[in-house]
Amino acid sequence: MNKLHRPLAIGRATLTVIGLAALAALFGGCFDSPDVAKITCTGGSSCPSGYICTIATGQTQGRCQRPGVGDASTSDTNVSDGKSALGDGVSAADARTYSSEVPSDLTPDLPMPIYDAGSGSDQRIATTQDTSLPSGPDAPASSPDSACSSGQSRCNGLQPQACGTDGNWANSGQACPYVCNAGACSGACPPSTKQCSGSQPQLCDETGTWQDNGSPCTTNACNGGTCSGSCSPNSTTCNGRQPQTCDSTGTWQNAGTLCPYVCSATATGATCAGQCTPGTYTCSGQQPQKCDNTGTWQSSGTACQYVCSATATGATCAGQCTPGTYTCSGQQPQKCDSTGTWQSAGTACQYVCSATATGATCGGQCTPGTYTCSGQQPQKCDSTGTWQSAGTACQYVCSATATGATCGGKCTPGTYTCDGQQPQTCDNTGAWQNTGAACQYVCTPSTGECSGSCTPKSTPTQCGGAQGLQPQICDQTGNWVASGDACQYVCSGGSCSGSCTPNSYRCSGTTQPQTCNASGEWVAYGSACSGSCETCTASATSASCTSISFQSDPNNCGTCGYVCRSGMGCSAGVCVCTASSANGTPCTRPGGVVGTCWSGACVLPAYFSGCSTEADCVPGGCTGAGGYCIGAVDVAGEVSCTSPIGSYVVCSTSEGCSPADDELVQCGDGSGGTGNVTCDGPSDCPENSDCCAYPGSGQVAHCVAETTPGVIGSGCPSEGPGSQLPNLCDPSNPTSSCPTGKTCQPTVEEGFSCE
Repeated sequence: MNKLHRPLAIGRATLTVIGLAALAALFGGCFDSPDVAKITCTGGSSCPSGYICTIATGQTQGRCQRPGVGDASTSDTNVSDGKSALGDGVSAADARTYSSEVPSDLTPDLPMPIYDAGSGSDQRIATTQDTSLPSGPDAPASSPDSACSSGQSRCNGLQPQACGTDGNWANSGQACPYVCNAGACSGACPPSTKQCSGSQPQLCDETGTWQDNGSPCTTNACNGGTCSGSCSPNSTTCNGRQPQTCDSTGTWQNAGTLCPYVCSATATGATCAGQCTPGTYTCSGQQPQKCDNTGTWQSSGTACQYVCSATATGATCAGQCTPGTYTCSGQQPQKCDSTGTWQSAGTACQYVCSATATGATCGGQCTPGTYTCSGQQPQKCDSTGTWQSAGTACQYVCSATATGATCGGKCTPGTYTCDGQQPQTCDNTGAWQNTGAACQYVCTPSTGECSGSCTPKSTPTQCGGAQGLQPQICDQTGNWVASGDACQYVCSGGSCSGSCTPNSYRCSGTTQPQTCNASGEWVAYGSACSGSCETCTASATSASCTSISFQSDPNNCGTCGYVCRSGMGCSAGVCVCTASSANGTPCTRPGGVVGTCWSGACVLPAYFSGCSTEADCVPGGCTGAGGYCIGAVDVAGEVSCTSPIGSYVVCSTSEGCSPADDELVQCGDGSGGTGNVTCDGPSDCPENSDCCAYPGSGQVAHCVAETTPGVIGSGCPSEGPGSQLPNLCDPSNPTSSCPTGKTCQPTVEEGFSCE
């Protein structure tokens, strides 16, 4: 760069301020932009060592200069006729003249720039008329009493300074903690420092203001204004079974003790769960189980037939019998031990060993397969040690050997018979022998004695007995005896006849009185009854026609013979509910609509449609105009059952309700037990349980624990792919009592269910 040489006045130097554009025209390529950039400043820390940043009041930027340099008063004496003392090409508008004490023996290489503290908006650079004055870091500092104009302010590094009345710069207050700007403190931070605002890195700019520096730290931590670490603070995870939490530095730290089974991390924390160590095995009775990755025992394969044995590597089936059961090995009682092996239990049985579910015992009275005779009956000992008849009894004599029991003889020893009228006795060989003389009338075979008063006949020949209704016959003993049952109606010549008792009365159907004649035959007794409400009435002494005044009989309605249910009344030929009618008794509403009696009125039972207000229903209310009756669905501790004919009951959940005969319903099961329905809605079940219906088997509904607590319907088991048991709901709260996507719908037999 070429140096500019001008004469320098002795003792003082004349400084002329020119604009940037004029300076470029004056020096050409000597004053390049890098040199200009170096001397622009915003605060004490932005100037080289030995320089201060001088900023005019109301400005945000100034120029670096050594202390005391440029502190002069403004003079316009060297600017005239629009021409600058700096030479041609620099207008008077671009120049102002300042005076400053400058040593006369210094010759600068470059003009010394200072900032114009005036009010002009253009940045101005002051240069000495004599360019032999040194500039830059080698320029000498001005004396402490460097001249300035009263009212001016500046910054000496971080120290605010003001020009006093004596024309000298003096410190004004304490040094600034962050930034000194135009003689005043500003900013909230030291420029170029860093910090974190939550997860957002920030950098302090040259004005002392925090500015976002890059993107927020989303996957790790913000520390010292920089994203670092391997996790987001306060997030959780599991390191095997160890719960961990991310600390403020983005480092995973153990949180609590090691989980005994399973560590599970969610958005809200890492917690211990499970009841077993994943991958281990156990046996639940005869069912092999394996612990899954959630720490829950799951069935593994089918249940063992006999014994399940668990080890560290698996659960296997073994044994040849179910532990605790009994059997017999021949005559030896045996019991199955814990390994599924048969072991002898006690001594061998004498005759028979018999095994049941509770034990193996000795029994019997004979050795299976042996023979004997019980009188004339051949017997063989069966597998239970009990004598059993083998074939038919012997007619005369039974004889037993080791190989069998056989029959022989012609008669049973010691018995009697008659050969015609000759008494006989059977000897021990089974042969008949005559005993005494022949009989006159009858020889009695059972005793071998003579008896009787008549000659035996093959058919009855007379009637006897108290009323003469008993047919009699002369039997083989020669005595008159009853032959069969006494006649019901008439006995004549030893035979029964007739179809009625003579002189009795009856009604044939409901219209014809009848009487029984001497032959035991029914014949008309007077004229037949006439009229739709005349009926035949019979007694022991008569039969006659009587009229029925059915409208005066509270139990008869409509045509003759139709009887209303107990407690109901009759009005205009129709059975109606009264104060005496039992609640839940079926009735008929106007228009032939099925209803139920409740508090003396015929109303709609639960689950029936067509109600407009709660007055149309049993207690519980109506879902709305044209809706359904609710009943006890939303009443905790009460269940209700309804039948298609209008029968209705309300029972406690401990008693339950169930169908009864004749399409009625009842509390309990009718025999003292609990009914099939123990819940009719979610109000009857514990928390995290569903009221599940079991269709296809009558009315059946019970509370079942939800497999996923809090998930409505998860407690109702599946009946197969795509088919799940109905979940009974509360129509008053259809959204909260049904799973998402289902609504609360009524059915007469099941109640309100989620469909």
